[in-house]
Amino acid sequence: MSKPNITGTNAMYRKKELVGFIIKRLKKLSINNESWKGLPDCDESYLCLKKLNKTMLIKIHECLMALD
Repeated sequence: MSKPNITGTNAMYRKKELVGFIIKRLKKLSINNESWKGLPDCDESYLCLKKLNKTMLIKIHECLMALD
């Protein structure tokens, strides 16, 4: 498996878009998943993502893409 090009992802997405994608993906993964049961599922529970720098968001994005 080839390593994704971070520079390409960095140029392709803005930080706000990455945060939005990650939130949507995490919410999708948590549907009907017992390991997420009882955890808060609201926009406030994802505020910490907005504090991360873009490099960390890109790494999270890559990990989520690898789950597909």
